[in-house]
Amino acid sequence: MTPADSSAEDRVEAQEGEKEAARRWRAANREKIVEQSRAYKAEHREELREKRREYYQKVVKPRERNRRKRYAAWRRRVQADPEYERQRARQHQLRYVERQMAADPEGYRHRRREQARAYWAKNREKLNAQKRERYLRDPERMRAASRAYLEKNREAVRQQRRGYYEANREKILAANRRWKQRERHRRANGLPPTRLHKASGTEKLQNRAAADAFFSRRRTAEELAHLRFGGPTPEQLIHAWHQESERARAVHRHHADKELQERLEKERQALRAKQAAEEARMDAIARVINDRLRTQPRTREAPQTHQSLHPPSGSPQPRGL
Repeated sequence: MTPADSSAEDRVEAQEGEKEAARRWRAANREKIVEQSRAYKAEHREELREKRREYYQKVVKPRERNRRKRYAAWRRRVQADPEYERQRARQHQLRYVERQMAADPEGYRHRRREQARAYWAKNREKLNAQKRERYLRDPERMRAASRAYLEKNREAVRQQRRGYYEANREKILAANRRWKQRERHRRANGLPPTRLHKASGTEKLQNRAAADAFFSRRRTAEELAHLRFGGPTPEQLIHAWHQESERARAVHRHHADKELQERLEKERQALRAKQAAEEARMDAIARVINDRLRTQPRTREAPQTHQSLHPPSGSPQPRGL
């Protein structure tokens, strides 16, 4: 070590010691420093105000003027070339990625994966909504992209589906059992199959725009008054609602009450027996009236047989082999 190096280290140590002593003194005399500062400001108020004005005119105002000029120039560039800012940001991003990949490739990839997972977990609903919007705008392009991805990653997708099934096997089987039970119940009660109207992407976008326009438009005072004090519900609507409610309750009770089902079945059997007895009685009366009014004796008609197109001949026809 040279004498110059040792003297430089001594100066650095001396400066550090002086700074540490100054910090200790300020900590020990904090109240005194505050009082002195307050007294100095009160005594030199106009002088300090003039210094602030001079600092503003010489430093702050030119800095703000330059900032506004730079902002105006940036706005002109953006208006002249809308892609300017995007390209500039893209260049900065590419340079940042190059520096990170050169320094620590694996660490950078790991950080990006973790950031992507965290962002997805935090914004799941928003990202799913954006994905649905993209699909509705151009469903054919999205389907083509999905098919291309499946063709390119068929084995990876198959392995992913197998892994998901193994991890959620009980949940999937329970969902399948519920669906089969619901379908059996539907068929047993004579319900029709589920029929849903499939709307296209254009129709969905139009319906959503119409709903947004309806619910976001401002109501007039007359409309608000009508909604609040528009009068009671019409009696025919209330009567129809009561009838529909009674019908729904009766249907539910019929399907849920076993005793009621047995009683209704007995009543239906008794009604069928009564109808059969009444039909037999009416048939007997009809036969008596028919016999009373008959002018010719009753004959039993022979069953009609199929007649040959050619009349039978007197002599038998020879049969050949």
